[in-house]
Amino acid sequence: MAVNDFDWINSAFGTATENLRAKAGSKVEETIREWLVERREIAREKLDEPKGSNPTRDSNATGALRTSVGWKPLVTNGEEVLLEIIAEDYWDRINSGVNGTKKSFGSKYSFSQLDFNNSFQRDISTWIRDRGIQPREPEMSHEQLSYVISRAVIRNGIMPVHFMDEAFSEEAIKDLAERLGKTVKRIFE
Repeated sequence: MAVNDFDWINSAFGTATENLRAKAGSKVEETIREWLVERREIAREKLDEPKGSNPTRDSNATGALRTSVGWKPLVTNGEEVLLEIIAEDYWDRINSGVNGTKKSFGSKYSFSQLDFNNSFQRDISTWIRDRGIQPREPEMSHEQLSYVISRAVIRNGIMPVHFMDEAFSEEAIKDLAERLGKTVKRIFE
């Protein structure tokens, strides 16, 4: 059935058809945007939880990852709406975890399969500096500390956080579908 078959709707319902489109300012777009804001907050809250089982440890993510969780503008082609969720490029490794060389989380990522040259140790070194972490031993240099931590991370892996899995689960998608159904119903009431 072609979209043209429903041209009569425009003349019969006027602004209702405008609110059915997922374009900026429409009721459908508002519903989707509200849902996305809620989902982003759920992802951020999951990232803010204490890391591992120790409640005194910092959150599961850096501020860069936390603030990067968002979405691109809605894309519509007349038949479907594309919601594109975005985050820092390493988000899936935090979401899914990374198996260490000695410890496995059942992740699709593994330190034994990834090529880690000095860039990983440099990333750890930057992380140490950003957090103001100091070596316990006064004779240990910053570079030695970053080496020790990077080797420990490679050995023990990165525990999955599942922040995206939780925020954008099948249940969450069903919730969006229900909300859109209610929005459409209200438009025609």
